[in-house]
Amino acid sequence: MSITRQHVGPDVRFANGRAEIIDCLIDYGLTAHEADQWCRAWEARAYAENRHPRSSDYWRGATVWILTQIDPDIFETDPHRQVNRNLASLR
Repeated sequence: MSITRQHVGPDVRFANGRAEIIDCLIDYGLTAHEADQWCRAWEARAYAENRHPRSSDYWRGATVWILTQIDPDIFETDPHRQVNRNLASLR
């Protein structure tokens, strides 16, 4: 019996990446609506910077940008925050 790897298209990767960011932001303490608004803000910024939404690092960039907008010291103040653990899993 052979196992085949299913191909995941770019739209699925984009949706999954966005969902992971929203989950991360909710874990951080934002509401689902706030998390969605931050994702929209990222999408507008990324578009202005000509970032391709289907690139492999699109949502990694979003995570860093969004969290530093919310809390500029996030990566310096408390390395044990749940959000940092979530970020580490996305890298």
